[in-house]
Amino acid sequence: MALYAKLHSLSQTFVSPPDLPTFLALRAPHAVHSWGHNHLVSKNPTLASLDNAAFEAHLHSTGRYLESLGGELTDIIIDERRC
Repeated sequence: MALYAKLHSLSQTFVSPPDLPTFLALRAPHAVHSWGHNHLVSKNPTLASLDNAAFEAHLHSTGRYLESLGGELTDIIIDERRC
């Protein structure tokens, strides 16, 4: 049960982080942010994937819009990644 408590806490921090550094610290060093499926992205080159540095720059330019929205954790689904 400790694992699920940890995942719940992590999810809460992800949904409502206290600040940008805390949010970015949740991401793996090699994380890539993708905006959609390959067909959508191929038709909209501005939606290219972002590494952590590019994603942070994006959040600095748009984050103020997201801060006003707020967030609420309603469900957690655990889906194991398959390699």
